[in-house]
Amino acid sequence: MKLFKKMMALVIAMVMVLSMSISVFAATVEIKDSDDYVAGRTFKAYQVFDGDWEGGKLTNLTAGEGINWNGENLWTKIQALGGDFAAVDSADDLLTALDGKTTTDGEKVAKILKDYVVAEKAITVANNGTLEDGYYIIIDETTLEDDDVANAALLQVAGDKVTINVKTDKPSIEKKIDGDTDADTATTGLVDTNNGQVNDLVPYVITSTVPTTTYYDKYYMEFNDTVSAGLDISAKDATGDAAFSDYKVYVDSVEMDSSKYTLTVDTTARTIKVAFTDVKGLDGKVLKLTYKAKINANAVVGTTGNPNEVTLKYTNSPDHSGDGEYNNDNYTSETPKDVVITYLTGIQILKVDAKDNAPLEGAEFQIVGSRNVASKVTGIKFTEAADGTYYKLATGAYTTTAPTDATADRYDTAASGKKFKKESFTEVKTETQAVKVSAISGADGIITFSELGAGEYTITELLAPDGYNKLENPIAFTITYTAPEVEPADGTETCTWDKTGVSGVDGSNVTFDSSTGLFKITVENNSGTTLPSTGGIGTTIFYIIGAVLVLGAGILLVTRRRMSAN
Repeated sequence: MKLFKKMMALVIAMVMVLSMSISVFAATVEIKDSDDYVAGRTFKAYQVFDGDWEGGKLTNLTAGEGINWNGENLWTKIQALGGDFAAVDSADDLLTALDGKTTTDGEKVAKILKDYVVAEKAITVANNGTLEDGYYIIIDETTLEDDDVANAALLQVAGDKVTINVKTDKPSIEKKIDGDTDADTATTGLVDTNNGQVNDLVPYVITSTVPTTTYYDKYYMEFNDTVSAGLDISAKDATGDAAFSDYKVYVDSVEMDSSKYTLTVDTTARTIKVAFTDVKGLDGKVLKLTYKAKINANAVVGTTGNPNEVTLKYTNSPDHSGDGEYNNDNYTSETPKDVVITYLTGIQILKVDAKDNAPLEGAEFQIVGSRNVASKVTGIKFTEAADGTYYKLATGAYTTTAPTDATADRYDTAASGKKFKKESFTEVKTETQAVKVSAISGADGIITFSELGAGEYTITELLAPDGYNKLENPIAFTITYTAPEVEPADGTETCTWDKTGVSGVDGSNVTFDSSTGLFKITVENNSGTTLPSTGGIGTTIFYIIGAVLVLGAGILLVTRRRMSAN
């Protein structure tokens, strides 16, 4: 009995020793540069080859269970890669062909294998998680929404550590009003809002920077711009004065070859689309569309403006970058809209009888003055700073990527060695244009001068209704415009209109009606006849004659009294 117990103890000890000598190795997963990105996203790993991690490399490799090796056309697609892959028709052959290959070759194979993974063999991976020894394809299987971008499929060795470098660079789009002059096409003085008047040409600048396209076969970008009913755009093939929109497309500061994009204009729907079929390799360059829209008589007046918006559609999956012709929205994302707004106001005159406030028909008024086009500029600027994180490119744009010997020619030589800091700023710009408008009141006594902008206005009555006297002095006041306090987000942001320096009438007679968006002025006229007092002798001669007669009568009376006294 004692012997049996000793033998059992020996067996148990041997089992424990053996169990300690058999280790299951696992690699730690590290997801880099992903503090904000990993949350809510799903990465899954599929084993391509099983193996053992020994001496810093995988050994004893065999076909993994994560790939359907008998999938239709798998080997045909692999063989199409050419070179060492041309004769591959088995997992063992693929293993041999991959040995010593570059990262680029691995990316090409990953794009093929991702379509042949076995769903039930998926292993969900997370930061600081683990994967058993082997060779894996790791796929970003997040359901993309809005402007999300997928990470490229990766082939990774699981031994000591698995590193997933999250690279989801995506573009954005910006739209601005060129606030300097209608004819100015320079990208300076750009604003989010402005004010104008009917028939003004509002110049727009739309820009988007091409992101990193390394992992894509081709990269598609599409501008989709929509103007409101208060703005008109000209047809793409219009000529002469009808071609007022003057569409131009640039890459950086150079006008782009028209074969590289497709411009589509729908004047009825008021939409503009610019499709850039393939911009792969243009990383960091700025795509730009400039055009003008004309303010029409349907423009909204008041504190609510006339919005103009743009969105950007772009490739969102490096593993499905296709041929650059996108009709399948499953593999494109769209940015939130960027909005700019143009505001207008106006002046409404009510002509009434001073005695009973009855409306008077037939009064003609003229508005003459200057219009101060004011815009609140909200944006950013770059200033030189030792602790800056930006570098200036030769195009005038800025990037956080430091120059190297190989890329030095893309940077501004005058700013060599300098760093810049990005800062927010707000600035107001103004411009003066002449305005001269006249009209006659109708039966309701009203004259409306709509679709006007901010500025100084002088209102003169040119003709009074029959039997009434004209105003002796003109009415003058200044309309001021204040842009919305916030940057436009959905086009519903409101501006503020006000008046200053009223003369010619009581200031209380000039009010802003928020329901119509117009400044209302009540002008009273008196009936009767005003005899002329300047420009001719008028009644003056009668006053002189009367004075002479009175004086003569007085002298005669005094003379007679003296004669009587004598």
